[in-house]
Amino acid sequence: MVRAISADSHILEPWGMWADRIALEFRDRAPRVVEAPDGNGHIFVCEGRSEGRIRALGTPYAVQKKQGTEGRSGGYDPIARLKEMDMDGVEAEVLYPSMGMRIYSIPDEDLQAACFRAYNDWLAEFCATDPRRLYGIALIPTYNIDVGVRELKRAAEMGFRGAAVWGTPPVESLSFQGDHYDPLWEVAVDLEIPISLHAFTGVDRPITNFLINYTHLVHLIPDTLVTLVFSGVFERFPDLKVISVENDIGWVPYLIQRMEYGYRRKRGRHGGTFPSGLTPREIMERNVRLTFMTDRVGLANLEFMSPDMLMWATDYPHDDSTWPESLPLMREQFEGIDTTIRDKIVFGNCNEIYHMGLEGLPLT
Repeated sequence: MVRAISADSHILEPWGMWADRIALEFRDRAPRVVEAPDGNGHIFVCEGRSEGRIRALGTPYAVQKKQGTEGRSGGYDPIARLKEMDMDGVEAEVLYPSMGMRIYSIPDEDLQAACFRAYNDWLAEFCATDPRRLYGIALIPTYNIDVGVRELKRAAEMGFRGAAVWGTPPVESLSFQGDHYDPLWEVAVDLEIPISLHAFTGVDRPITNFLINYTHLVHLIPDTLVTLVFSGVFERFPDLKVISVENDIGWVPYLIQRMEYGYRRKRGRHGGTFPSGLTPREIMERNVRLTFMTDRVGLANLEFMSPDMLMWATDYPHDDSTWPESLPLMREQFEGIDTTIRDKIVFGNCNEIYHMGLEGLPLT
């Protein structure tokens, strides 16, 4: 029997969650869902963000089979969620937002921080239904790093095992290249909380052509990872763990090759040697983890990257999700790969980085 943990799944926020929970001073500016002007469905309205059409909750299953899984009650009802995890053969899930990812685009730092606090409160309650199986990722504001540090500490007190910052900072002054984030990195290390960089958590990119944006999306996080490596962040914080989420893995071997080549051939003129004596490959393997759902190219190139870096996911309940056939699809794409490596990628690595302690834990 394959034991599986999804390192990237999602909840579907109740439509009125922010309006109900956000601090009173922001109540009239809270992100919200409204009926689309054309009467065709609903849209998510959020300051600083282009309006995004969403699917209605409670979509009939016959329609879901055509559209994907979005709208299933397991997205917002934790009891239903556990049943649908059982249907999929998934033992535990790491949970990210849906509409909440768009809130990273809010330009008003106070409003954004208030939105994140409201979301984190709701998610903590959701996960409390079964903390052995549901592991929420707290959303952390970083315009003002002191505010971010306080929210990270608060999240840890509420029981969160992981936290997410924006994957692509909105302005150059907030680049990962400087020391702006150092206080947050320090606390994350002290609390042993890995920091996630999820797709869709950056500057708003209005969808003029969905497939262009969808294809380009995975090329944003590699830039962030290269910045973290070569700007010395992982040298200053060698125990910091950063997770690329929902950006696939097929590009990783080439990125490592390119980093290694440049470092070996040009470091004398451009930056010198890392104080630790490690190479870019070794730093990536020590500090970076990456999630994927189905990526045959990546799995075909395991000889060029450590399997210790990789974590499998289902993306439930989004329309990229492998639910309810996650295990058969997982077995198919891991065909020919040593089962020890497979089990590390689909269970062990996630179990370890989030300190789940699921070894030998029977499901009830």
